Amino acid sequence: MVGRLVLEELLMAGANCYLMARNIVGKKDTKHLKWIKGDVVKEEDVIRVFQTADVTHVYFHAPATIGTGLENKIDVTGTKHLLKHIPASTHLVKLSEIGAWNNPHFYDLSEKYKAEELVKQSSIRWTILRPTWFMESIPQLLTIGPFSISFGKQPHPIWWVSGRDYARTVVAAIRNSDVALGRAFTVQGPDAYRMPEAIALFNKTARTGKINLQLPLAALAIPAWISATYRFNKEVMKYYNDREEVFESSETHALHKPMTTLKQFAEQWRH
Repeated sequence: MVGRLVLEELLMAGANCYLMARNIVGKKDTKHLKWIKGDVVKEEDVIRVFQTADVTHVYFHAPATIGTGLENKIDVTGTKHLLKHIPASTHLVKLSEIGAWNNPHFYDLSEKYKAEELVKQSSIRWTILRPTWFMESIPQLLTIGPFSISFGKQPHPIWWVSGRDYARTVVAAIRNSDVALGRAFTVQGPDAYRMPEAIALFNKTARTGKINLQLPLAALAIPAWISATYRFNKEVMKYYNDREEVFESSETHALHKPMTTLKQFAEQWRH
């Protein structure tokens, strides 16, 4: 959803990139982009990357952790492998999440917190980025068929950030390592909306024709028993239903100041 935007911004900034992915079928190398088939949870693949490429920076964009099985521990396991084999002079920029802490009721957040602690306790050169909800989540995650759905009352505003602004923050962290090294930055957008309000504004402005629904958290109870994905969705919705987000990314503006409003994002999506 957002990793593609990070890659686009890196290439536009003139970086030469190696991209490791589990599936590279149909992907073609270009002058500035080389694909490497591999999995960060396999230590031998991480070793092979550093043997193959002369790397000055690593950007680690792990997927959400939706279950407790070993196959889902990409964030923590991948971080361990990178920390073990990354060259001493290489800068690790890692995706985390706003407010990361060891929350027993939100497994993905706990895994991000554990990965953060591993990074902070290491001796490497590091930067951690903690974005809030991406605007892209509305059309790509919160919309299913003809419906855009939030669960719970969601009474607290969220400072939604566009994926493009986040990607530019990644590039800025790489360009301005003197500012970024050894720091964790929260990444938030310029204005805040409650989840149901954000969904309604997006669909109205983008003219999607989607129906806005606000359902009780209890609607996820039965699906959460039978599906890890729905259990993850329930954890996410309950966490943000209870969490009061405050604006805390002023220091991040030293790298990049997100300027895209939700309305502007929706207008771009419409076009």
